[in-house]
Amino acid sequence: MNIAQALKEKNRVAGQVAKLQQRLIQCNTRVKGVEPEFKADEILNELTIARNKLIDLRIRIQRANHGIVDKLVRLSEDKADLAFWQEFANIYTGPAERTVMTSVFDNGERNDVPEVHIHDIDTRAAIGRVDELQERINKHQDEIDAYNASTQV
Repeated sequence: MNIAQALKEKNRVAGQVAKLQQRLIQCNTRVKGVEPEFKADEILNELTIARNKLIDLRIRIQRANHGIVDKLVRLSEDKADLAFWQEFANIYTGPAERTVMTSVFDNGERNDVPEVHIHDIDTRAAIGRVDELQERINKHQDEIDAYNASTQV
């Protein structure tokens, strides 16, 4: 099985674990003397087997990913950086320079005075950074996908 297949299997087994955990919670209490639809000890046994399979898959995937750890870390960090720059671009919209009125108290009197606010990094630069990061993320992901399809676990 290659990494791509192992990742799909890991997700499937993780879903099975979650389902069995929920079933165990629901079936743990029953009316005394009434036969349960699912027996807690059988569910617990299935859950233990599924958890062990999930752990084994995760270990095998991590070992197989050893050859692309740097790409995985760079991908993760670039995605975090992308989220920051997307938010930054949304915050600093509009003109790079604008005048706002600010209240100033002088001798007990409030006066509104104009202040010029400027953005050191404008929206265009932030969007450029977003585009650059998205391009790098796509490249990392393509390389990781190729590795995952060709590397056995």
